[in-house]
Amino acid sequence: VSPPVPWAAPPHSRAGVFSSDGRFTTPSSTGQPLNAANPVGGFNATNTNSGAISLTNSKATLAVTGINQTGGSVAVNNTGNITTSGAITNNTAGQAISLTSTAGVLTIGSAVTGLDSGAINLTSTVGSNSILVQDLVRTGTGSITGVSAGAITESGAGALRTDGSLTTTSTTGQTLDGANAVSSFNAINTNSGAISLTNTKATLVVTGITPQIGGNITVNHTGDV
Repeated sequence: VSPPVPWAAPPHSRAGVFSSDGRFTTPSSTGQPLNAANPVGGFNATNTNSGAISLTNSKATLAVTGINQTGGSVAVNNTGNITTSGAITNNTAGQAISLTSTAGVLTIGSAVTGLDSGAINLTSTVGSNSILVQDLVRTGTGSITGVSAGAITESGAGALRTDGSLTTTSTTGQTLDGANAVSSFNAINTNSGAISLTNTKATLVVTGITPQIGGNITVNHTGDV
């Protein structure tokens, strides 16, 4: 197993790239714009004051072992799969967390937490690559958006929670049967499979559900609809 690659230099945009089959660990205080075509196998980041954490990466699978951000947004884009095994937390009110698997599966294996109006965006693209939510994804009043080239499914402790909106787009179905708590819901599914949501909230506002022709829709809500 390749050892972690530490990086503690002052962050700045760079023409070069970081390359490792092991974990890339990046502590900083004023941001991490790592937007070259980096090929690292693992990523762990901490930022303590200001600036964004941003990683553009190309690896068959990127393992995110934790991100703790104070001061800006979080954006991780991997050409390949993304798996998370450590908490991703943005402590900055109103700042987004975006995780994008380009041509890969996005697996949320640990909690993803935003603050106040901070949005959370989960994306998988190309072919039939899915979004697998296996732990809690939550924010305050911010939106949660899931856009999947395949299905969006919850399992284990997987759930989506916000006092704001949940918007989902998929091609092969949405099985959202965890302990969800969202205030509004809009879903589109374009090819095959059902749309299913289990939710608990005082009131759920359904702003639209568009299934493929013949697809089933199930909304099981505890509270007013």
